[in-house]
Amino acid sequence: MRNRDRSYYGSSLHFMRSLYKHKLEENNFAIYHKRFQVPTYKFFNISEEGKSQKIELLTDELSILYDKTEQSAIVSKNAFTIDQFGNPSPPEAILLKGIMSEKRISELLPLDYKIN
Repeated sequence: MRNRDRSYYGSSLHFMRSLYKHKLEENNFAIYHKRFQVPTYKFFNISEEGKSQKIELLTDELSILYDKTEQSAIVSKNAFTIDQFGNPSPPEAILLKGIMSEKRISELLPLDYKIN
């Protein structure tokens, strides 16, 4: 379980769940635009869509810093939704770069993974 927990923190699943619950700051995520830290939700247009959150990025790319050490980025050309489990749909609507993309492949977690 410890390895899975270590894989979870800072992962795309952790980020999406934090975004869904509006808890990015509480979960140690900072958002950057053009190398400057910005207010956390400034470039996100978030609206309710049933039990999901509809997310629209208001810029082409945002940098994400997790725990002041792990750098990633999110790129989106289209709106996408995040369900209550933190799963984005459609998955091809977003592109993750950096640590999050590496963790997606090398440290896969079950879609319904729960931290202890």
